[in-house]
Amino acid sequence: MEVMVRKHDKFGWDRMSGDMRQMIREDWLLALSPYPVDECRNACRIHTQEAPNKVPNEGHIKAIILREREKLVALQSKRENPLVKEPRVSGAAANEIIKTAGIGIKTFGEAK
Repeated sequence: MEVMVRKHDKFGWDRMSGDMRQMIREDWLLALSPYPVDECRNACRIHTQEAPNKVPNEGHIKAIILREREKLVALQSKRENPLVKEPRVSGAAANEIIKTAGIGIKTFGEAK
């Protein structure tokens, strides 16, 4: 966050009192604490690329994180689901497969 402010220095970060800087840090931490640091850093990079002349606030960064997560979910849903099972074979079809394979099956109580 401080790097972003220093890059854009629209707020005069160096001229702010220590209490004011602490309050801004706490706001950012409160808003972004549910998200991993890597996602926050990536969102800051994306914001700098998309809007290089604008200073972001914590809401901008959170919105970018959520947008990027949506992209990942959409990408994953496009992939085939490995847990999808083939349709079950009917009993008659299973018996035909067994007969074709030459496997003999005996049932309980079957006469010899």
